[in-house]
Amino acid sequence: MTNSPGTSTSAQEIEALKTRVAELETQLEEANETVLRARARFDSFAASSADYVMLVDTDGLFQYINRTERGYRREEVLGTPIYNFLGEPDASVLRQCIANVAETRRPDHCVLEHQSIDGHLQIFETRVSPVIEDGELVSLALIGRNETTHYEVARSLLDREQRLRVLVEQLPAILWTTDRNLVFTSSQGAALSGLGLQPDQAVGLSIFEYFGTEDKEFPAIAAHRHALSGESLAFEMDWSGQSFHSLVEPLRDDDGSIVGTVGVALDVTAVRTSEAALRASEERYRDFLAHSSEGIWRLELDEPM
Repeated sequence: MTNSPGTSTSAQEIEALKTRVAELETQLEEANETVLRARARFDSFAASSADYVMLVDTDGLFQYINRTERGYRREEVLGTPIYNFLGEPDASVLRQCIANVAETRRPDHCVLEHQSIDGHLQIFETRVSPVIEDGELVSLALIGRNETTHYEVARSLLDREQRLRVLVEQLPAILWTTDRNLVFTSSQGAALSGLGLQPDQAVGLSIFEYFGTEDKEFPAIAAHRHALSGESLAFEMDWSGQSFHSLVEPLRDDDGSIVGTVGVALDVTAVRTSEAALRASEERYRDFLAHSSEGIWRLELDEPM
């Protein structure tokens, strides 16, 4: 029996269709392998990252996390709300951040505190980004970087700065800085009041303007010029009825470059006044001895008379 032309053509189409299906299956397998390789590379990258890499849905439920801290298993974490691992107000802060990203479809960030199982408080800089597929928000990607050490150092420096500020405000001294043009950038200290100045009142003035002279050999100006050359110079100076013992040094940035000067001046007016009074007393005593007609005896009580 001979097949009709229509039957023969239909069989060819079926064979072509089978071939095409086989090609598509091959392409799909290759695409799946590509996805698996990409996922493996991502997992390898995420596992080696010092940061926490997470995916959560719009309700904050964990979909993925690259690693968990000691005391937690990944299986226990996946599917649970990320907010369960934060106290207040940090849970509310993150919830608001996620809501902002979901609404605007733009990345945002927040700082969160997390207390580990062992009770240690950790601080995380957390960046939240939208994951969008076919125009729909399907997940939110979070990268949490442990900045505990950074914040502890910053807090320590802030505490030291506050203590130094209190000390400067109470000591009879002035602490100031200038830029390389010798323009004041700060001035603090209790001794400012003796000069009729408020803290930072001199900011914006050059030392030439403040001292009212262009003489580069004027003691205070010369000291600052030496500091710009890398030298430290101490000097004493009387100004506005006050006496100061001063030290000016180079002000350097992190790489050691000189960016200005820093100086401290101790108000020694009271000391100078006391020294002058003591010298006057000694002069009067010597004058009394020189002109006295009376005898002066020294008696040693442990010797026989």
